[in-house]
Amino acid sequence: MAELPTRAQARAHVRKAAAAAAAKVPKAPEMSADLAAAVAAVTTHVAVPGSTAAPFITATQKEAVARELKRRAKVRHAKQVLVVIAALVVLQFALARLVFNAPTEVALREHIANLPEEVLPFFSSLRQPLQTDGVVIAQADQIDGNHYRFVASVTLRLRKPLYVAAATNGTVQYRRLQDALISAREQDLRFNLFSQADAMETPVLPLLLQQSHQAGEAIVVRVPFTARRFGWQWRLDPVQIGLRSVNRALEGDSLDRYDDIPYLIYGVPSTLADIRQRTRQANQYVVEVTKAIQRRANVQAVATVPAKPPVAESDEATGDAKSDEDEDASPVAKRPVPDPNAPAIVRPAFDPNAPAIVQPAFDPNAPAIVAPSSGKLSFNLPSSSKR
Repeated sequence: MAELPTRAQARAHVRKAAAAAAAKVPKAPEMSADLAAAVAAVTTHVAVPGSTAAPFITATQKEAVARELKRRAKVRHAKQVLVVIAALVVLQFALARLVFNAPTEVALREHIANLPEEVLPFFSSLRQPLQTDGVVIAQADQIDGNHYRFVASVTLRLRKPLYVAAATNGTVQYRRLQDALISAREQDLRFNLFSQADAMETPVLPLLLQQSHQAGEAIVVRVPFTARRFGWQWRLDPVQIGLRSVNRALEGDSLDRYDDIPYLIYGVPSTLADIRQRTRQANQYVVEVTKAIQRRANVQAVATVPAKPPVAESDEATGDAKSDEDEDASPVAKRPVPDPNAPAIVRPAFDPNAPAIVQPAFDPNAPAIVAPSSGKLSFNLPSSSKR
């Protein structure tokens, strides 16, 4: 008798047959995400979303799916364009702030290459000859993201030393002697103090100079200018020479200015002996002029003394000697000889209790008191006033 299959065996057999039938049925092609979204968009009005009423998609639904696919493609392309634009903006900002954040050194050097020749005429002259010695960027200030301020420093150097009139402590005596020599020369010319045989040669004390600046000393001229950003490039504005500034001013002139007048340079060993000799001659001339003026004054004073009164005939006949009274009465009285053995003159002691001496009140209407003419000597000395 044949055995019937059990229930479990029957179920296993059914499952195997179903699996074999399913394997024979061809699989439906998988839809892409965009197609599935398009199908879902056109089948939203159906009772069961994601399925159509007919076994196949209609022409209307195909057109709707195509439009949806185009729209989604446009949206995707727009997003890509926006991403590229955003990347370019970020790249522009990064390059502008990190790479092209300031003008290049090459552009700056080319911009200020001719600046020394433009600045030199404002400071160089025949009195103070200068020459250029380079230019550099001394200062760079960022005003904002699009503006810079630069300062160019131009170096100028002296080609010749400069000199000024000597005015140090060591030249005070020389300058005083110059004034005394001028005054003595004026007195000599005015009163003709010396004869032709005794005439002295007038010494000359020339202008005394001292060096104020050596050749090669430098001055620095600062000239500002600005730069502006245009995209990744920088535009450099012209230098503002009108706003120039200099670090110091030079005093003095070159020796070319003193070619037409005599001068001596103080502090140079070669002129030290000449200065001493000229000073000695000037001192001697001033002393001789002073002595001549004193002799001339004494001669004129004696010449103006009144003549001695004549002696009476009775006195000459009798041959009496002059008495002391006659000698005292002469215009030139002799001073008494002090006696060292004479007793000292004792002044009366001051009495604080004595009554005060009251002087008479001044009368403005009283007649004037005319002083008698005195027999004092009158000296007709030469006037010291200049012509």
